Amino acid sequence: MTASTDQEIEPRLPAGEMPGGIAPAHPAGWRERCTVFGICAFLAAIIWVVFGQTVHHAFVNFDDDTYVYENPHVQNGVTGAGLRWALTMVHASNWHPLTWVSHMLDCQFYGLNAGGHHLTNVLLHVATTLLLFLVRCLPFILCGWNRWRGSRSARMS
Repeated sequence: MTASTDQEIEPRLPAGEMPGGIAPAHPAGWRERCTVFGICAFLAAIIWVVFGQTVHHAFVNFDDDTYVYENPHVQNGVTGAGLRWALTMVHASNWHPLTWVSHMLDCQFYGLNAGGHHLTNVLLHVATTLLLFLVRCLPFILCGWNRWRGSRSARMS
């Protein structure tokens, strides 16, 4: 440095630091996390608006009688005999033990209150939608959003 220069050269700051030691207002990636959370909240709200009204509906006569309210194995809730039946028997021309166990759990918690059964379905819709969205976002979360944006814009040009 020469004597004619009165100014000192400030050292380069590490990434993310501001002059004077002041930390940035938000940590790195905060904006993207808020966006993902906002989209998840939006998806859950839309599902509730569309399907939430079903908690006030009754069972339907399409297959609810065969699967739930006229099926003594399901009505008894989760029991050893019920689980054995669900895993070994074909009922209503189908073998789907997970469906039977799900209906048994609904009967265990809600009895034959159709609204409770419908609530479980709405919650399953929300869970699977959010899972699909988050799995779809996983590569961007792991690789970084800026890296994805850069490769995407390069592909488009």
